[in-house]
Amino acid sequence: MLTDAPLALRTEHLRDLALLYYAVAYQTDRWLSSGEEVAVHRILRAWSAGRTPDEIDRNVQAALWAARAAGPSPVEAVVDRLKRALPPGLGRRVLADLARVAQADGFCSAAEATVIARIRAAWG
Repeated sequence: MLTDAPLALRTEHLRDLALLYYAVAYQTDRWLSSGEEVAVHRILRAWSAGRTPDEIDRNVQAALWAARAAGPSPVEAVVDRLKRALPPGLGRRVLADLARVAQADGFCSAAEATVIARIRAAWG
């Protein structure tokens, strides 16, 4: 359960977060469970103060398509952009979100854990 207050992030940062969450949920095994999809939607709503459900859905769909097409380099670029864009300390929240997404299907795979560890290392 998210306890942090919603934040009004810029649209591109919200899409970057969605891409990052889908990188863990989908790119690691090319399969998206319903639990992972629900978790991503819930987490993005928590980051989406002031946005309509339609706006959130558009961002989620755009991110899912980007995740399906992306390789490691775009994800690394997203990690860099978010590291520069998010206020200090919010990286921990993103890492906690990533862990929730990874666990949403009942387990965290080795590939999901590796992606999260790389992101953690990149953010220091």
